[in-house]
Amino acid sequence: MSRTTPPDLEVVLREELPLGLRIEQAINRLRQVFQHVTGLELSVTDAARLTELDLFLSPILLNALEDLQFIQRSGDGLYQRVAE
Repeated sequence: MSRTTPPDLEVVLREELPLGLRIEQAINRLRQVFQHVTGLELSVTDAARLTELDLFLSPILLNALEDLQFIQRSGDGLYQRVAE
């Protein structure tokens, strides 16, 4: 009888995590992506895909990062990192 390999941590379904932890991970993911990809612009839909959250929570997270002056919304509604 062979033993199956445990799933990779990245493969664990986010739905299994408490919502608060999912939101914390989503915010951290967005910050990392904005920090590492120069000139990145994301829409709310893009952020929802990246964080695996719905279209209701994604703008809330983006607005929170905007309130912290980490990102800003451009005239066309896309979010980009604030220049340092």
